Amino acid sequence: MTPPEPAPDDLPRLNIAMSVEPSGARMALSGDLEYATVGDFEGAMARMASDHPASDLTVDLQHLDFLDSSGVGALISASSAAGLRGVTLRCIRGSQNIQRPLEVAGVDRILEFSDPPDS
Repeated sequence: MTPPEPAPDDLPRLNIAMSVEPSGARMALSGDLEYATVGDFEGAMARMASDHPASDLTVDLQHLDFLDSSGVGALISASSAAGLRGVTLRCIRGSQNIQRPLEVAGVDRILEFSDPPDS
């Protein structure tokens, strides 16, 4: 017997708000960055790179609720791709439940993190 498919309200959601500021492009993420939503993140990264090729990019993780290994891989890939274009990708730290796995895996030594502006 197979389990029932989740109702649409049960599906993971990733909200992406993109903006361009004097300091560069900014992408604020909220919801879940995971296997089911990583394609949305990758698509947004591609649009940002196309629309603002010379901008430094800040990815704000403050409002993420969940991050799995697919999301971690997508962040690392995005940073690598940005670096190849001469763009610096910086991340604003997320909550402890987002940051702790990144620290344990050593990702905080690969990606550049900064504290939220209000902290």
